[in-house]
Amino acid sequence: MRFFGISDLHLSFTKPADPSNWEQVELHKPMDIFNPEWHRHYQKIYENWWALVQPDDIVLLPGDISWATRLEEARHDVDF
Repeated sequence: MRFFGISDLHLSFTKPADPSNWEQVELHKPMDIFNPEWHRHYQKIYENWWALVQPDDIVLLPGDISWATRLEEARHDVDF
């Protein structure tokens, strides 16, 4: 078992994200407005998660998972 920690994901999906079609992802607030390095940061998170995290591992997500201010706005972010 390994422990991982990640925070400040700042997701903002407007609909469910489909990892088989990253081209169709829609966002309220894309992170690459801050720096091009953040382009599709959600894809990088997803791919690294599946490459590294095993079923017995524990992942701590302490905060700033979503840009949303209301639970309903964060629904797709939390599902992701």
